Amino acid sequence: MTIVIVMMNLMNDPESLSKIVENSLVGLIIVDENLRIKYVNKVVEMTTGYKKEEICGMDVFELVVPEHHEKVAKAYKKGIGGKPVFLEISYLTKNNERRWVWGYVLPMKIGNELMGVGNWIDITANKVLQSKLRESEEFHRSLIEDSIAPVAIIQNGVFAYVNKAFEEISGYKREEIIGRNPFEFFIHPEDLGTIAEKYQRLISGKSDVEFHDFRVFSKSGEDIWVRVRGTRITYKNEPAVAITGIDITEIKKSEEFHRSLIEKSLAPIHIVQNGRIVYANESFEKVTGYREDELSCMENLSLLIHPEDREDVLKKYRDIEAGEEESSDVSFRIITRSGEVRWVTVRLVRINYQGKPAVASTAMDTTEIHTLTSELERKSDYLSLLNKMLRHDILNDLTVIRAAIEVKDDGLFKTAMSRIDRISRLIYEAKNLEIAGDVRKEINLAEVVREVAESFKEANIKLNLEEVNVIANEGIKTVVFNLLNNAVKHSGKSDVEIVVETHAENGWGVLVVKDNGKGIPDEIKDKIFEEGFSSGWGTGVGLFIVKKIVELYGGSIGVKDNEPSGAVFIVRLPKKFTERCV
Repeated sequence: MTIVIVMMNLMNDPESLSKIVENSLVGLIIVDENLRIKYVNKVVEMTTGYKKEEICGMDVFELVVPEHHEKVAKAYKKGIGGKPVFLEISYLTKNNERRWVWGYVLPMKIGNELMGVGNWIDITANKVLQSKLRESEEFHRSLIEDSIAPVAIIQNGVFAYVNKAFEEISGYKREEIIGRNPFEFFIHPEDLGTIAEKYQRLISGKSDVEFHDFRVFSKSGEDIWVRVRGTRITYKNEPAVAITGIDITEIKKSEEFHRSLIEKSLAPIHIVQNGRIVYANESFEKVTGYREDELSCMENLSLLIHPEDREDVLKKYRDIEAGEEESSDVSFRIITRSGEVRWVTVRLVRINYQGKPAVASTAMDTTEIHTLTSELERKSDYLSLLNKMLRHDILNDLTVIRAAIEVKDDGLFKTAMSRIDRISRLIYEAKNLEIAGDVRKEINLAEVVREVAESFKEANIKLNLEEVNVIANEGIKTVVFNLLNNAVKHSGKSDVEIVVETHAENGWGVLVVKDNGKGIPDEIKDKIFEEGFSSGWGTGVGLFIVKKIVELYGGSIGVKDNEPSGAVFIVRLPKKFTERCV
């Protein structure tokens, strides 16, 4: 009943409906029984490069790459039978660029005709992200360069960079616009004062982010409305302003759309009024885990927002509703009904709902992007560490080995042999550190301990193991090896007794390594995990590597005194995948 009321209210308020659909981050497309395109919204125009008047009337097969024609044909047969269809296909833009799209198509009667009404979500950026994860230098560059959103950097009052989408929307080639002052030729005179003021606020540091809708001139002289987000950044060691935007010309010209496109949209959409959720579509219910009646009964929106983001996000909603801003993009974390934490990027737009100001929001789940970015940063740290091990430690050892060969001294020869063993161990550690950055899976911690303990047959090691699975990979072996090796060689006793335990504790898998040696002085307990710290023997990176690997798995490691003597190392590793965000 609530959905019906909302739909009726929205149908009676076409202006608000138009704003919601035209501000959607998801493309919208309608095709007839002959697979002729009848309608697309601005997002489809942006991603394909075709204007509305060019694409409407086209055969779907004119867009889809030949190798996916059969897939579309099968989906067509299914849709004719009255069933909804999910599709992931590749298409060609007007400029013959190959891109990927994913969507949900619902057959429905419009008038007396059977139409396919669906979403158009360009997933090319996700494809690029996945393929560029291992190429750290190219990853962020391709993300910006191939973005469907126009991106530009203004520095010292002139364009310093524009991406491909910016070239497409403006009609200017990169070489025609770099080095030119946008305030002299690009921005509409009626908007020039406001935009210049916002630019000065950003470049001077008085503001970090600014938003505005304004007009620019294309190369052909056409007026283009753009919604822009400006951010103060450092570019080539100097302050600059990075701008991202979307073409909202059609939003300004036309406000038409169909109510069902909102309710069945894959993009989560909700309306907030006076701090309460007054409408939510099916996708919003799915992403949050709450039913619409549960959402509408919430005292306020804050219950969905992560505590660390709550204050800033709620203020943004209040500012939009109060008219201090017309629209805004913001990324934050939400807490679903099940307690899972996820990242979303939402676009907030001020609308009139039931005759009163409200905020319409469309969202995208960006958890994977945040995860990939975080993982890339972690891998960069580990690559630096690997470089240090290979460049510094191994080269030093090779110097000793070379001296032993040249001098032919028995004492130096023994030292050289020990350094060869040490180099082998460093390479092994480097290999496992690299493996630690790979995909994680469930690992039986007790089995790993048994396997590694076999390498210490001459040591007095007692195992007290409970079968427990943790989320790790083959890199966990180097953690266990280093801890056992440390207990054997640094205990200060020739007959040291070592006890290894594994057990589960409050959602964690716990590894405990105890010895009855001389222990670790209090003054160095906080230092033993630092890079380069060594108590005499070793590479100076062993325990540092252990700590880094454990942290990569989302765990922790600590050390304390054993009774009556010795040390106890305690490692906690997650038993299941934890929150997928940073």
